[in-house]
Amino acid sequence: MPRQQTGEEETYEAFRERVFGPAYMVWHEGGPDTERIRAITDPQERQQTEKMLMRGVTQERDADAIRAWEVFDPQKGVQVILSVFDQGERGGYMAALAQFLLDHNRQATDQEKAMYREMIIGSITGDRGIYALDTLIAARHLPIDTDVVDALLERVAHAPGYLTRYHAADSLLELGHIEPKGIAQHAEIFSLIVPRLDIHQKELKPNQSDWERHQKAADLLRALLPL
Repeated sequence: MPRQQTGEEETYEAFRERVFGPAYMVWHEGGPDTERIRAITDPQERQQTEKMLMRGVTQERDADAIRAWEVFDPQKGVQVILSVFDQGERGGYMAALAQFLLDHNRQATDQEKAMYREMIIGSITGDRGIYALDTLIAARHLPIDTDVVDALLERVAHAPGYLTRYHAADSLLELGHIEPKGIAQHAEIFSLIVPRLDIHQKELKPNQSDWERHQKAADLLRALLPL
């Protein structure tokens, strides 16, 4: 992994590119490059990484920084995330915080764990903001149950945007341990969620026929799941 250049303050954007990987790949893979993060062993480099990951959570509201803490130092990450958890965040970013605490907060009570889970499920169906796709991607790490599955299937059937349907379907395959994991490799279902395009190759708003296709895709996915 490239080391930080000395002699000047590194911007957060430069840190992201250097440590998490190229922005498009981070988005496409649903999180930062974990091998890059594991490769940080130099004490000074780890100190700088910790500082930037704290900034990512507390100032930049970067959901990828939350995922990076899972690899870098999850228990330190719990302390950082608890410090911002009650600051009124909403939508997918709050869901990402809740997901981390559900996975790593060893001191969480049963009531707190239930609260974390409800936040995540509520965001799957309710979030339409910039973190909506992050929420769908995070959902694939939840324990599989009917509430989570129903929330994701609702997005496959009723989301107007193709990327929402795509990531919801991918998360369902991941939750169900269904091979192949990528929805694009399930040709019949994939063909039912792809959008119609106009002459400029831009996505068209779904019509009644499209909604019926999307519902059929959701039904086929449900039939694959072990519930």
